[in-house]
Amino acid sequence: MDNSVPWDVDDIKISHANEQVESDVVSELEKEYGKEAPLSVSCGRKHNYLGMVHDYTKVGAIQVTMFDYIENMLSELPSEMEGESRTLHHYTCLM
Repeated sequence: MDNSVPWDVDDIKISHANEQVESDVVSELEKEYGKEAPLSVSCGRKHNYLGMVHDYTKVGAIQVTMFDYIENMLSELPSEMEGESRTLHHYTCLM
């Protein structure tokens, strides 16, 4: 079985069908990188990861939402937002 370990800067997500494999990987990471400060570890079927909630509660599917992140962002906006702003770009380039 494969062990999936994607990361972004200092955030790591570990996935494996066998929970013991995940625990072993976390233990090795804690030995190496948890010397100065303990690692923050979240286990289970729901995780807040980079502002997105990854929900694995439905077998064979994942639901990714950003409701909390968006609500927090909207709550921090000024109460009065009026006017218009012109964009700098007139086209979009996707790669």
